[in-house]
Amino acid sequence: SLALIKKAGRWVDGDGAPARAEACAGLAQAAQALTLGAVVSEDPASYESYGLLETQAVRLKVFAEGSPTPALDVYLGRAAFGETLYARLAREAPVRLARRMPPETLSLPATSYALQVTSSQPKSYAIDSP
Repeated sequence: SLALIKKAGRWVDGDGAPARAEACAGLAQAAQALTLGAVVSEDPASYESYGLLETQAVRLKVFAEGSPTPALDVYLGRAAFGETLYARLAREAPVRLARRMPPETLSLPATSYALQVTSSQPKSYAIDSP
């Protein structure tokens, strides 16, 4: 698990140590651009084939500054095509396509990320309707 916080314009980990700025910025930008699209499966038994078991997937949580509840809590699985991954929201069963999240964005050495954004009103993460 890796907590990333932007303080005074610099990315630090949960202990306050400097983090790789370019990787953190890329992850933060991708999290802001992320769009959850079409449902490809509603069967939790299919999670393994999409790389979405809790033991396989990368979990991304995005928090507004000072909020204990994430604005986004999503598992990111295998690459589907282009800048698209398979994803599922932590509290929902359907597997969806997650657009605008290049697989190489998840290059930091962790299986779970928690980003804290400095805005009290982060982007709302709408889900596209079919």
